[in-house]
Amino acid sequence: MWDAPFATLPALTAALRTNGYHVIQKEMDLELLPVLLAQWPQILASNRRFFADPAKRPAVDAIQANLDRVRAALAAGWPDGAVLDQTAKQVLVYLSELFWQRPFGSAGQRPFFGVLADHSTQPIGKALSAFAATISWDDVALLGISVDNMRQIRAALILAKIVKASFPHVHVVLGGHATFLIDLHDPEDVRDLKALLAGHLDGVVLHAGETALVRVAGYLAGRWRRDEVPNLAWLDEGALRINRPFRFERVAQLPPADFDGLPVPLYERLPVEASRGCYWAKCTFCHHCYLRGRRADFDRDFRRYDSFGTANMLAKIRFLMDRYSKSAFELSCLDMSPRETEQFAQAILDADLGISWIGRPRLDRGFTCELMDLMADAGVAIFHIYPETFAARTTKILDKGYDLDHVKQVFGYWETNRDRLPPLVTNLIVGAPGETLADFLETYEFVMQGSFKIQNFGMQNQAINFFRVTKHSPIYYHPEKYGFKIVRRRTDQALFHNFEVQWPKEYLAERAKIQRFLADHEAEWQARLTNPYRMAYAQPSALPRERTWIATGRRLLGRMAHRLRGWRS
Repeated sequence: MWDAPFATLPALTAALRTNGYHVIQKEMDLELLPVLLAQWPQILASNRRFFADPAKRPAVDAIQANLDRVRAALAAGWPDGAVLDQTAKQVLVYLSELFWQRPFGSAGQRPFFGVLADHSTQPIGKALSAFAATISWDDVALLGISVDNMRQIRAALILAKIVKASFPHVHVVLGGHATFLIDLHDPEDVRDLKALLAGHLDGVVLHAGETALVRVAGYLAGRWRRDEVPNLAWLDEGALRINRPFRFERVAQLPPADFDGLPVPLYERLPVEASRGCYWAKCTFCHHCYLRGRRADFDRDFRRYDSFGTANMLAKIRFLMDRYSKSAFELSCLDMSPRETEQFAQAILDADLGISWIGRPRLDRGFTCELMDLMADAGVAIFHIYPETFAARTTKILDKGYDLDHVKQVFGYWETNRDRLPPLVTNLIVGAPGETLADFLETYEFVMQGSFKIQNFGMQNQAINFFRVTKHSPIYYHPEKYGFKIVRRRTDQALFHNFEVQWPKEYLAERAKIQRFLADHEAEWQARLTNPYRMAYAQPSALPRERTWIATGRRLLGRMAHRLRGWRS
């Protein structure tokens, strides 16, 4: 990321270094920025068809307008103030989406492994070759590549191919959140996995990676057998082996994340892991439901949700403050429970830490107006909460476990007190199976009556995240309950994606109506868009301890005003 690194890489580095291994860790976006900027004309040419779409034109213009400023900052060695340079972050957003998440030029029309074969002719191949040349590989035994999204896997495999071609002694292992989407009960996914291992990788770590990566390093040093590496997929004389049952780490036992070697001064915030997994794990659209449905795949100590705990998180925050002189943090998790959020916020106040932080509490009934006030006092920079919809029927379809009346009460309290509370940002999902234009208009009217912001999605700056079928989600396993079909159809255009969705005509008609409505009201949506992480940088840190009594008085008055306006606290 450009605003903060992903939490996974420093966590893996900490596990390896704690066990005595020397680690070089690289943030690919920032490492490749100079190379990508130099190749902008080639990028533009190779994506000519993509940029021909008028909707993409603003992205091109935004990059072109800011290239010179970013080049100047790089040439000056990122002087003071460059860390806040939003133009550099914009360029990284656009370039990373183009490079990591798209097919490249006409190569995207050919079978997947054929694209890898001629990577040297593609801009991404040239960029990764230039990056690989900056590392002395003779002393490197293990290359671990973490991919957060399956759309990044093409670039990851090209990097693996480049390294293997010149340094065959390097053991290459792929891992990261994206491997969660490999369905080992699907023969086609198993075929893809075996193909990767046969021609490109030495191993794939499925699920948690700390212990696995430490043991891979131990295997290379002769301390462990390969079949003793948890969560590892590998080939044994051509036969696919998967080391099961899968292991989830006991998070409280993990060492603090280690950011040494990353360009920490360039990050606005550092991530602090709050939890792993999901205690709800029922949302219609979410692949974390796998944690409920495939319990037999995991060891007997498996926990669907594991919290780091307030004391552990505060200890890590103090460690990061002392080591890296940072006072802004992002809690890395799917959602925190309201109870855990309350404990964390109170502990920050009691410890007088004076930090700024981004939290994501679930909108369970425990998320109250009082908790919003407490979080504000404790230095939360923004409220990033996401009911995904404000329509009654759609709420039931998405099954997030929220009471819509309660959600609207929380938003109403924020509206009443927005002059003293941090900004509120939410996400929206549109087009759930069965949602009609009338349903969406409920969401639209609620949004337009308020003043909270909506998170944008990527280089097209879109306000709406359209519903899609994700592997391991309830809707993936039971499409008949939602009125559509999943057709198994092999495609070589992408890995681990061998199905197509056949929606009924009624659904497609309603979705088209919603899309037309959005197009007709585009200016209204654009005015509400924001990047919540960048918004957070401008927010003040926690109130000094000696002034919290003033905040207490203000929030009591705020609750009275809230009640007078007809909202229930």
